Amino acid sequence: MDIHFSCTVCGKCCHKLKLPLTITEAMQWLTDGNELQIICEALPWAEEPADDDPQAAHRRRRSFATISGSMPARVIVILAATFEGACPYLRSDMKCDMYPDRPLFQRNGRLMDAGIRELIQESRDTDIREVESKRRLCSTLGIDSAALAGEGFVVHSPERSEMLAELTRVVRHPEAHYSTAAWQLISNQTATVDSLASLGAMISLVNRASSLPFEYLGFKPATH
Repeated sequence: MDIHFSCTVCGKCCHKLKLPLTITEAMQWLTDGNELQIICEALPWAEEPADDDPQAAHRRRRSFATISGSMPARVIVILAATFEGACPYLRSDMKCDMYPDRPLFQRNGRLMDAGIRELIQESRDTDIREVESKRRLCSTLGIDSAALAGEGFVVHSPERSEMLAELTRVVRHPEAHYSTAAWQLISNQTATVDSLASLGAMISLVNRASSLPFEYLGFKPATH
């Protein structure tokens, strides 16, 4: 089915968002004085998926291998432009001030035509190419906590200047040594914590009373 839409210039879709960015876009976003967050999710990965599982294969390509306790896992990292109110580039006439250079993931208002298919493929290819740089970025920033995929996201918010400095460093010096730390899994579901802990995962249960160095965005009501 061909789905398409036109902008109504209402500005509603340009408020309070977390927009996925490529590394190049993220560096420019930070240079412009805006805030960036690092969103992490993890997948238990005890064995390789079947060759005929395209979804698992795609997740593998855009993630890096790690360990949580004694359980193999893979982590997906998203760099996200973030703002609470209006986008910094939303003009008073509700038009985009950076429309020609808007983030790769946000282009084109038409789904399933040739143009958007090319953009989707380009965004996927870029996502895959940047996996190792994102792993190095997390290492140098000391980020090692991720939500269980499908249950939520862990959102890290390093200071802007530090983020830009470290992102620049990992891009310019890919040959430098970056440690590989074990990752802590985060969930607000008691059953999930018990199940993965029994498999050797390093996992913690969070709730509203938890004091955390990150934000946990759960998709389900917390269980206790």
